Amino acid sequence: MAVRWRNHKSHIKKSIRSCELANHFVSLSSSTHKLDKSTQANFTSDLKEHLSIILIESVIPETGVDVETTLKMREDFWQGALKSTPLFGGINKRSNRTKSNGQNSDERKIYALEQNRILLNQSVKDTYSRIVNPPI
Repeated sequence: MAVRWRNHKSHIKKSIRSCELANHFVSLSSSTHKLDKSTQANFTSDLKEHLSIILIESVIPETGVDVETTLKMREDFWQGALKSTPLFGGINKRSNRTKSNGQNSDERKIYALEQNRILLNQSVKDTYSRIVNPPI
């Protein structure tokens, strides 16, 4: 994580559009994300005002599964669970998406569940409305 975060910070500071996070900061650098890049301390301080990192899981690979495979599987899981991909308006693109539809199986399941929840909520609201306000 430390190497990845260091690269993100470096790319944001140098305006290198290497990922969606850096691209976001570079695109909005003159308006929303004005960062003082004069010194590393000023840059780090300003960046903390716009971005925070929260570690949500410590991964221990299963026996017989290599670390990289385990990390990619968990990253895909969390991107789907947190809805951080472009499908849901997020910026995460690093993943093991299938070529057919740009989603992994966990993300497809979560998306389908979310769509069903939205439909169910609308159906409940409609039913409630008919009960409370019956047609005259």
